[in-house]
Amino acid sequence: MSYLKCRPFHTSSGNWEDKSVIEHAVDQMKEKKKQVELAKEQPLATPVEVKPSLMKRIWEACVHYYHGFKLLMLEIRVSSRLLMKTLKGNSLTRREQKQFHRTAADIFRMVPFSVFIIVPFMELLLPAYLYFFPNALPSTFQTASSKEDRKKKELKMKLQMAKFLQDTMKEMAVESKNPGKNKAVKEFADFIEKIRSTGEQASSDEILRFSKLFENELTLDNLSKPQLLALCKLLLLQPIGNSSFLRFQLRTKLRQLMADDKMIQSEGVDSLTVEELQSACQARGMRAIGMSMDRLRSQLAQWLDLHLVKQIPASLLLLSRALYLPDHIPPSDALKATLSALPENIVDEAEVKMAYTSGELAHSKTRLDVIKQQELLIREEAKEREMREKEEKERVEREKERAEKEKEKEKAEEIRDVSAAMEDSVPVVRVSPSAMDDKEEVISVADIRALHEAVSQFKDDTKEILMELIEDREEHVEDVADLAEECKSRELEESKGSVRLGKRVDSMLGKIEATLEKLEGASKNEPDKNTTTITTEELAAVLALKDAYQGSKFRKIVNALDEDLDGSLNLEQVVEVIEDLAMEDSEIKREHLAQLTKLVKKEVTIEEEEEEEEKRKEDEKKKQLSGGASSSQ
Repeated sequence: MSYLKCRPFHTSSGNWEDKSVIEHAVDQMKEKKKQVELAKEQPLATPVEVKPSLMKRIWEACVHYYHGFKLLMLEIRVSSRLLMKTLKGNSLTRREQKQFHRTAADIFRMVPFSVFIIVPFMELLLPAYLYFFPNALPSTFQTASSKEDRKKKELKMKLQMAKFLQDTMKEMAVESKNPGKNKAVKEFADFIEKIRSTGEQASSDEILRFSKLFENELTLDNLSKPQLLALCKLLLLQPIGNSSFLRFQLRTKLRQLMADDKMIQSEGVDSLTVEELQSACQARGMRAIGMSMDRLRSQLAQWLDLHLVKQIPASLLLLSRALYLPDHIPPSDALKATLSALPENIVDEAEVKMAYTSGELAHSKTRLDVIKQQELLIREEAKEREMREKEEKERVEREKERAEKEKEKEKAEEIRDVSAAMEDSVPVVRVSPSAMDDKEEVISVADIRALHEAVSQFKDDTKEILMELIEDREEHVEDVADLAEECKSRELEESKGSVRLGKRVDSMLGKIEATLEKLEGASKNEPDKNTTTITTEELAAVLALKDAYQGSKFRKIVNALDEDLDGSLNLEQVVEVIEDLAMEDSEIKREHLAQLTKLVKKEVTIEEEEEEEEKRKEDEKKKQLSGGASSSQ
C-alpha cells in the first residue's frame, strides 16, 4: 500500500483520538452494567413487544437480503477500485482510507472464510507486483545491492499491508450472540425519532450516552460547507477555501482545544486571570465580554466537565453554540437541539458505528446509503483536487518561466557595458516582492509530498513502524481480554473474522521481524539513518535538489518547522507534522504549518506528563499493596 501512514497521537484519555471498536464495546458494557443497577433500584414497566405477522416478516427478510446483496456488490467494487489505486502507486486521502477499511471489514465480516483466501493471495502477489512495478513504492534506500534494495521495498510494502489489515481488523472486532435482535441499534433509532419527530422528552442520560457516538472525525467529515463555514466563523478562523481546507482548520483547532483543556484542568480554572478566562471562553464559542468572573469560570468549568469527564465531542459542543441557543438552558437540552439539527447522513454514520460497537447488524439499507454518500464526497473531493493540481501546475510553469527570464536578463546586464547615466535612464522591471511572498505563502499538496520524501532520506522508520504494529496488536489483545472480563455472559465477543485476521497479522509480523533482523545484520556497514535531529540547512538542501526553482520557498517552509529558531529539527515531530498534513489533502499556508508544529510539540509534552503521572500512581499503588501485605504478616 503506497499511501502515507498517519500516526495517531496516543494519550491515556479516551477522547484525544477516536477509540477502536472494541474499546467502545468495553465502554458500552460498563455503561450497560450501570443502567442495569439503576433499573433494579427504579424498576420501570417494560413495554410488551408485538410480534409482526408472518407475511411482514417474510417481506422484511426479502428486503434485507436484497439490500444485503447490493451492499456486498458495492463494497467489492469500491474496495477493488481503491486497491487498484494503491497498487498504481497513488496515495489515498483520509476519506478514501476510511472507506477502504470500512468496505474491506464488511467483506471479511460478511464472508469470514475469505480471510483464508484474500490475505495469503495478497502476500504471494507482493514480490510479483514489485517486480513489474518497481517504482510503486518510493525508495529511500541507496544500497549497492539491487537485490537487497528489492527486499527492503518488499518489506516496506508488507508492513503497509499488515497495518492495513490491522486497522481493518479493528473495524470488525466484536459480534453479538444475537446479532439479529439489533437492540442497541433500535434504542438509538428510537432516541433519534424521539428528539426529532415525536416530541417526547429524552432523558439526560440518553442524550449524553448517544452524544458520544458523534465523534469529531465523524461529524466534521460529513458536515456541509455552510455548516463548516459557520463553525469557522464561530471560532474566528478563516472562512475562505474549499471544504478540505476548512476541515483541516477545524481539526487543528479541536486538537488545540483538547490540549488547552487538559492544561487548564491540571492547573485549575481558578488559577486563570480575567483576560485568560475571556480568551478561553471566546476560543470555545462562548460569550466572554460583559460577564462576571464567576460566570466565566462557571461556563468554562461546565465545558471541561462535558468535554473531558463526560467525553462529549468538542465538535458537538461547538455546534450547540453555533445554533445561538439561550445561555440559561441546560447542557442536555442544548445537545438535544444540536442532535436534532444534524444532517441525516451523520445520523446514519452514527447508527452504523453503534451497530459495530454493539456487535449487531446495521440495516443493509443504512450501510448502503452511507457508502454511497461517502463515494459522492470522494468524487467531489477528487474534482477539487484536480482543479487545484491544474492551478498549481500552471503556477509552477509561470514561476519557472519568470525565473528563466530573470536569469537571461541578469546575464544580459552582466555583459552589457553602459555608463552610469545610461543605467539611471533605463527603467528596470522588477517583480513585486509582496506578490512573490504571497505565492510562497501557499504550501501545496505536492510541496508536502516533496517534504515527506526529503525527510524519509534522513530516517529509515521500518523498525519503528514494526514495533508500533506489534504494540498495537498487544493492546488489541488486552482490549479483547477486558471485553471478556466485562462480558462474562459472552453476550459480546471478538468476531470470527477478527480472530482469523488477527492470526494472519501475527504471522505476517513474525515473518517481517525475522526478515528485518537478517537485513540489519547484512547492512551493518551502511550509514545510520536513525538520527533523531536534523538541521534546517540539511533539509532545505535536499528539497532544493528536487526543485531548484522553488529553493527559496522550500527554505521558508523548513524555517516554519523550526519553532524555536535554533536551526535544529526534531525528526520525530517533523515526521508527525508532515504525515498529519499529508492526510488532509489540502493547500495550507506557512502560518498553519507553524501552528501545527507548535501543537504537536505541545501534545508530546502533555503525553509525557500524563505518562509520568500514570507511572507515579502505579508506583504508589504498588507501595500501598506491599505495605498492606507486610502489615498483614
